[in-house]
Amino acid sequence: MSLLLRVCLFFLLIQSQLSWGQSGNFLFQPFFGYERVYHSQPSPYWQTRNNYGVRVLVGPQLLSLDGEYAMAKDDNLIGATTVEHSSQKIKVGLRSTFNVSSYLGGFLRAGVQWKTEKRTETTAGVPTESTENSTDPYAGAGVVIAYAKNLALTADVTAVFIDSHPNGRDVEYQYSAGLVVKFGQ
Repeated sequence: MSLLLRVCLFFLLIQSQLSWGQSGNFLFQPFFGYERVYHSQPSPYWQTRNNYGVRVLVGPQLLSLDGEYAMAKDDNLIGATTVEHSSQKIKVGLRSTFNVSSYLGGFLRAGVQWKTEKRTETTAGVPTESTENSTDPYAGAGVVIAYAKNLALTADVTAVFIDSHPNGRDVEYQYSAGLVVKFGQ
């Protein structure tokens, strides 16, 4: 890596620690978004649905603990059968945030997602329920726009690398936007 690139990265990291979101912060972020998920039954298909939840960040911007709880629900009519999916997801990982200016920044995140997916299939008024649990790695990136000392908007995309896909590993994409409320310094 060239010396110029190293110096630029060093000053970018130093600047990110001195701007919005100084070290030792606690960030609380409710969010709403869309996700693209894979359903294997009754026949394999992809579904786009709303998701919502909350993220919590603890620690310095350079490398903070990233936690998230999210829920989503969808239903489809397939022939004479109604299929309803509801999921609860917990993500735990690390996040690195960097500032381009005092109002604009970005972040990278990665970790592990635990998901519980409940499936209810109703045919002729008779429901059949099943539950599936999975643990999969994720990675994502996003942008942060600060508009007040303790408030900011965020938009991001997260890719969850699912192992339960019948053709091997595939990717679920989760897009979200949220409001960040900063507590701390």
